[in-house]
Amino acid sequence: MYLADCASEHKTALQEIADAKFISTIQHDKIGGSSGQLKGKDEVILRFLTSDGSRTYNHKVSSSHNETRKIDSFEDDDEMYVAVPFGSSLDPESREYNHVVRFISGKENWNIVRLSKKDYEKALTLDQFISYEDMTSKFEEHFPVQNEEIEKFVYARANMNLIKLRGLKDRIDCPMVNALIGMYPKFDADSLNRRNSRCDRTRYLYEKFYSHYKAANKKMEEITEKEEALCESYPLLNGFMRGYDEQLEEYVYYINEKSKVIRGLKSADGKLKIRMKNAK
Repeated sequence: MYLADCASEHKTALQEIADAKFISTIQHDKIGGSSGQLKGKDEVILRFLTSDGSRTYNHKVSSSHNETRKIDSFEDDDEMYVAVPFGSSLDPESREYNHVVRFISGKENWNIVRLSKKDYEKALTLDQFISYEDMTSKFEEHFPVQNEEIEKFVYARANMNLIKLRGLKDRIDCPMVNALIGMYPKFDADSLNRRNSRCDRTRYLYEKFYSHYKAANKKMEEITEKEEALCESYPLLNGFMRGYDEQLEEYVYYINEKSKVIRGLKSADGKLKIRMKNAK
């Protein structure tokens, strides 16, 4: 079986070229019996949850596959299971539910499963199972993240060009630039994962469940405000991206010379202004 991503108008061509048969067109006899019934009182049926969606992020929680397990088989199981009962009020298209399911299902040794009411009650008597509500209420405890990692995620939104100038702070004369550079964390620019900082799921989970995110984000908002004000005075700071050593040297010179104009030590035409020693 193949999963083909093609527009509806190309389905006929796919059938002709590849002799494809679509699952939706296959006819089969209905198999009797109720799939919801347990084979034995000592068994539970686990319906493993997943969150699938298109590139437009229209995700929906659904079951990926089922497993029938005996209760005593969990005794030596080192996996953890987050249990969701049938009839739960959780919306399969809600943002939180989808982000949590995608996170749990991709976490090593963790699974999120849906169970019938009777199986749900059985499962929660086992040490390996925790309810969805209990898991989310202690999300940070179950999935600890170092504050440094949260800060790296948040500060990746900062102006990388200005962070690269941090090593030359002692040679920069502008108080505004030095004040801003002093607000940046002590991480290397390369350790700030800019691609990861655009992950909506990670940002949502940090904001929803991790207490340190609020403090880090507040500082980042202060940094962003100062960056915007600084780049109004030094527009070329948004111009370089690679940050080679020779380029950084040129930008130090640019900042220092324009800083003299901003502070009134030099006129816009480059002429040095002479001030009396006691002049106000």
